Amino acid sequence: MALAEGRNGEARSLLTRYILEAGPDPDTLSTLAVVESNLGDSEASVRAIREARSMLPEGGKRDELEAQIYARAGNAAAAIAALRALEPERHVDRLALRSDPAYVAIATDPEWVGVLAEGAP
Repeated sequence: MALAEGRNGEARSLLTRYILEAGPDPDTLSTLAVVESNLGDSEASVRAIREARSMLPEGGKRDELEAQIYARAGNAAAAIAALRALEPERHVDRLALRSDPAYVAIATDPEWVGVLAEGAP
């Protein structure tokens, strides 16, 4: 709730405490990456992304998580690059992307709008 209400400092503290007590997991680390990005700490955000990705097997799930993290951080170009890496493995459903809340932050980015209008990312 702290993140949703824009209280990023509080969200960082809560996520950090959770990770210390329960251990890291890809979802918590991806949320922490968004918080770090919101707070302007891109180095910490990248560290969290890398750690989250290292917990997942190579391929689709890693690229999908990376795309969502970059989208939440407002980086449309990086999100698109991660989705393009998925395309050789499987079809990327643009309708699902349009309705996925992870991509709201880049919804109006012209490059993102263009990808949604394409046949494949």
